[in-house]
Amino acid sequence: MSFLRVTPAHGRRPGEIPLDAPLRDPARIRWWIESYRALTLLQAGECPPGVASTFVLQFHLDAFARVVAAAALTGRWVLDTDPARYALVLDPTYLFPVEVRVAKGESRVIHDPVERLRLAEDGYRPAATALARAFPAVEKMSSRQRDGMAEDMWARAVHQHRGGPVPRRRSCCLMYALPGLDVCAGCPRTPDPPPSLDPPPSPDPPPSPDPPPSPPSPTAGP
Repeated sequence: MSFLRVTPAHGRRPGEIPLDAPLRDPARIRWWIESYRALTLLQAGECPPGVASTFVLQFHLDAFARVVAAAALTGRWVLDTDPARYALVLDPTYLFPVEVRVAKGESRVIHDPVERLRLAEDGYRPAATALARAFPAVEKMSSRQRDGMAEDMWARAVHQHRGGPVPRRRSCCLMYALPGLDVCAGCPRTPDPPPSLDPPPSPDPPPSPDPPPSPPSPTAGP
């Protein structure tokens, strides 16, 4: 999911997924999970247990995190993170979010970039964790997976803007369970990479040889 439109919301649009659906309309989320499971079966020939629920939870929180982080990192805004103000519009074929509709809320302009990002994360984390814990997964989903997904999506959203090493995940996206696919970057199932070692310093160049002595100046004649 690389492209995401953000548009102002004025009322509900038919077919959209309210961000607070895990809390207020779990049937909408179950529909999304079952639809994504059917799509995965069509594309991959199988959908192992937990895959559809995990992918949908990741889509759900990733869209939320990306909007809140982008406002703080590329603008001057700390957005209102009340999930009731957000709604997702899905791609009609592949069922991942392509648009986030945001209703006007109590957003703030903060000029200090460090403080702005901290406040944005402080708003996102409890809201995303509440959504993850209420998420109506079809199969059993651990608290580590739920809470970790909320944490991981924020780290990933910030990483998309700042770059650097891929953040180590706490949750598992289960991508490796699909035919022909491997673990993702940052997968918690792989061993921690060894610490990077700075290359040894270059040896000092050998000292330059002393220049030959200058010839004596000729003696002036009488």
